[in-house]
Amino acid sequence: MEITPRLTNFFAHYRVLYEVRHAPRDIPPLDLPRRLGLAPRTLVTTIPFHYGGEIAFFVHPVECEPDPKRLGLILADRPNAPFTRDEIAHHFPDCEAGAIPPLGEPYGAFVYIDKCVPLHRKITFHGGSLSQLIRLPYPIFDLLVQPLHVGLCAGCQGCGMAKVVSAPRR
Repeated sequence: MEITPRLTNFFAHYRVLYEVRHAPRDIPPLDLPRRLGLAPRTLVTTIPFHYGGEIAFFVHPVECEPDPKRLGLILADRPNAPFTRDEIAHHFPDCEAGAIPPLGEPYGAFVYIDKCVPLHRKITFHGGSLSQLIRLPYPIFDLLVQPLHVGLCAGCQGCGMAKVVSAPRR
């Protein structure tokens, strides 16, 4: 499977240049950054959630594990639940399981991103396919997506987050 047409159209609309990298399917996700020579915490994964009647994406580095308590605090103002496998297949038919891109606009989602993701480097993510990765400078990603930066990761060593940080949505 290739990068979804939804994403290529999104990038073309905003005239965004991006790099495509091949990701061998036989490498476990936690080993991908090291095997592909990526900087720590720059390869991210996306978890779709129901957030009231809307969709929210929680984006965090593959090396980090989200803290359920922190997620609960961030989502406390609306009913919420992660998508089931069937819901993922229904809402994201152009994406392989585990390869949902962290771009909210093409999917009608709010995006929350962990503060562990380096703000000054490139960000790498699946483009709807487990075998294709997209890389672009984080400042461009931030401008396109306008994510809410929060502390999601449990016991993160890299960002120094000691508590949940939240801010009003832009």
